[in-house]
Amino acid sequence: MDATPAAVPLTRRLTTDAAVALALIALADWLFYEQSVGWTAGLYSLALIVALTLRSWRGVRGVRSVAGRSRAAWGLAAAGVGLAGAMAIEPGALSVTMAAAVVVMLATTLRGGWTPSVTWWAGHGAAFVLKGWTWLFADARRRQRAARRRSGVWVIVGVARWALPVSLTAVFVALFAAANPIIERITTDVGHWIEHVPRYVRIARVTLWIGVGVWVWALLRMRVNRPSRADEPARDALDDAAVAMLDPGTVVRCLVLFNAAFAVQTTLDAVYLLGGATLPDGLTYAQYAQRGAYPLIATALLAGLFVIVTFCRGARTPSMRTARVLVYVWLTQNVLLVGAAAWRLGLYVEAYSLTRWRLAAGLWMGLVALGLVWLFVRIVRDRTNAWLLRVNTLAAVGLLYACCFLNLDGAIARYNVRHCRETTGRGPVLDVAYLESLGPESLPALRWFAEHDLDESQASGVNFTRKRLTVVLEDQTPNWRGWTLQRQRLTAETVPVTDNERRAFERRYGRQREAVTR
Repeated sequence: MDATPAAVPLTRRLTTDAAVALALIALADWLFYEQSVGWTAGLYSLALIVALTLRSWRGVRGVRSVAGRSRAAWGLAAAGVGLAGAMAIEPGALSVTMAAAVVVMLATTLRGGWTPSVTWWAGHGAAFVLKGWTWLFADARRRQRAARRRSGVWVIVGVARWALPVSLTAVFVALFAAANPIIERITTDVGHWIEHVPRYVRIARVTLWIGVGVWVWALLRMRVNRPSRADEPARDALDDAAVAMLDPGTVVRCLVLFNAAFAVQTTLDAVYLLGGATLPDGLTYAQYAQRGAYPLIATALLAGLFVIVTFCRGARTPSMRTARVLVYVWLTQNVLLVGAAAWRLGLYVEAYSLTRWRLAAGLWMGLVALGLVWLFVRIVRDRTNAWLLRVNTLAAVGLLYACCFLNLDGAIARYNVRHCRETTGRGPVLDVAYLESLGPESLPALRWFAEHDLDESQASGVNFTRKRLTVVLEDQTPNWRGWTLQRQRLTAETVPVTDNERRAFERRYGRQREAVTR
């Protein structure tokens, strides 16, 4: 039976996608299996971008009827190339996660078009994570149904067509091996290779193949519910709820009381933080800062949510002059509140040193302050909540994207060694164990710290940590796969450990692992 017109394109597409998926699986195996991950993470993301772009090339050329799809696709591809460069500097959880998100968005845009709706992208991303792994099995069923339409006995016919040629060829090869020593040696070598296949095909390797294959297939065979104008409603459901629930008089009374309460808090911060007033007995400035930083951010977020709900389109509140003046004053106080929270965080860091979470809290406070400014603009310009969500998402993504190119762990280490008690005579004692937990990025800071006058015990601890981190750095770059620009710079500035030192470290940490296992 001849193939139906619909079955041939489906079979051809699935065959092409299967070939691309197998190539990407082989590349992942070559780059990552039992290898240190370095610049190869960026190389693999580039391979995914190229594969998706080439696969959808006709689609990209033919999307002139879909506004903005081509520009958005090229923009996402450029962002992915930039993240590949960030991973060539040093791959991290943030850069890898953002690269994965960009690849998914690129595959979606090439397949179904672009939409600025943040809520649509969130729903689509959740659907990809939850259901993407099932698309391989769905396509397998489609391929089977298409094959059955061509012939009900296609498997039997295929086996029958190849059974006789393969069997006769095997007989001829056996006869040639008996008559020709060279062929016998070749067949023997092939047999030995087949015997060693289990040594190369292990559970971890097969798991890597399956995981990469499933998700690469999900990217190539993306299911997209095409975005439509319904994803950008002219009026938010939240707006409708606010119009029904809130009375303008109630909103004004809330703003009056809120401004009074915030004024008290702002005054206290000005008196104690800026004015240098004496705190109550038993309370230090570090404790005052620690108690206030995070609750104040939560307060600012709740305040922003209140403004979003009460100053929405369709409500009478935005048209009331009194309410608008009060909300402008309140938003200004919220920005000052976030500034006070950042000030408190700075005092806390000065007293207890800098960590990843405290640095992240500072960046988060900056985003909150920027979000309050955008909220001010939303009210003045009469924008929608969807617009507010988009600009805040863009600001957050922009900040995270910039962080992918920064050596934040190295910056934390430099700050701590330059502001510790051993260096300045005040502040916290340097936590060398925490610097070790940051990884080899701490080596330049530790080298700078070791140049100062330290007592014997401090110098011994710092030197041990430096050597331990040097061993970690050398283990990260056993070959070209683990190379990154940052590791290259650190290696050039670091004195390598000797073989005896390496063996001593391995014996020490090996015994620790055995103790933990027992």
